[in-house]
Amino acid sequence: MITPQATQKFALLRMPEWFGVPEIEPLPAPPEAYRIVEAQPGWFEVRGPGGALVYSGLGPVQILASHHV
Repeated sequence: MITPQATQKFALLRMPEWFGVPEIEPLPAPPEAYRIVEAQPGWFEVRGPGGALVYSGLGPVQILASHHV
């Protein structure tokens, strides 16, 4: 009998497209551990666990959920 394994959730940071291709960076914690703040119009900061700065730059940015077994 095969027992299903628990999936580990982690997040992906989707940054603005560069020459038509989106930039995606894997992040080690689940999506709910990250917070996006518009520091200035059009300039975004992404903070991770413990308030660590993960990204600071042009937006828009998104935190996407991904599942890894």
